[in-house]
Amino acid sequence: MEFLVLASRQVKKPKRERVVMQAVMEAAETLGAERVVTRRGNVYCIGVYIREGDRKDLVYIDWEKDWEWRRICSHIVSSSSMPVSSLNHKGFEVNLAACGGEVDA
Repeated sequence: MEFLVLASRQVKKPKRERVVMQAVMEAAETLGAERVVTRRGNVYCIGVYIREGDRKDLVYIDWEKDWEWRRICSHIVSSSSMPVSSLNHKGFEVNLAACGGEVDA
């Protein structure tokens, strides 16, 4: 599994990109992603995808949002289609709590 972060080639928002990347790095650690790839393209805003094999799922888009990194991280983790049972639950709980999320017992 890997994260793909697409940012706009035309509209540069370095501060916003740093906030989103901080959230993505924490979510990647939580979900056990092997790598994070960043690319620039013909997009209007930052989008975060999880790619696993031939499948690519959009888990976050930063369109007109001003969320802080913990909220973004929590959203990415909860939007992941990866079942919690396949994660190291104790590590998941610690890292999700670091995102500002909660784990149901």
